[in-house]
Amino acid sequence: SFPMMVSSTIIILLGWMDTFVLGIYTSDAEVGIYGVALKLAMVVGFTLEAINAVLAPKVADLYYKGETKSCENLVRFSTKINFFISLTIVAVITFFSDYLLGFFGEEFKSGKVALLILAYAQLISSIFGSASLILQMTGYQKQFRNISFIAMIKNLSLNFLLIPNYGIEGAAIASAISLLFWNIPGAVFFQIKEKIIIYYNPFKRNN
Repeated sequence: SFPMMVSSTIIILLGWMDTFVLGIYTSDAEVGIYGVALKLAMVVGFTLEAINAVLAPKVADLYYKGETKSCENLVRFSTKINFFISLTIVAVITFFSDYLLGFFGEEFKSGKVALLILAYAQLISSIFGSASLILQMTGYQKQFRNISFIAMIKNLSLNFLLIPNYGIEGAAIASAISLLFWNIPGAVFFQIKEKIIIYYNPFKRNN
């Protein structure tokens, strides 16, 4: 559908926008360091992509059958698994960040703060699981498109605001904020509209 096509385009733009703005204000070396930090942080999100591939048809099937409780249980279970795997990966990145970055060269160690900002943003985002996928699988493509568009505008604005003063750390903060804005409103919107909770609260027992 057209809304999904627009959303896909926005996601692609979000993927390179920070690097593009970095290229305007910083050196090629810093762009390269940020690129490595970004790729390492994105490892945290790989689990969610794998889960989404399995989850998408099952969520759509249960939702359209009206089996909302089963749908909610499935989504929250997958979100819980994703969170704990993400937590493990972020712990590894935190403790071995110097080694991981140093593998690419000593100069890449200067990307440590940016790497940690991006990794922890991915971890917080994992609490809200597959919000974007679920909106698209349950007929809320337009709402997801709108959320994605606002996230893109936020990302672009924050990049131009933060990168001139803070360099790659500024780009990381801009990406982190737009990532969280992308996921949190989706989860909240779905809970309000469908009374289905799709996030996982790691501080609450028995959820």
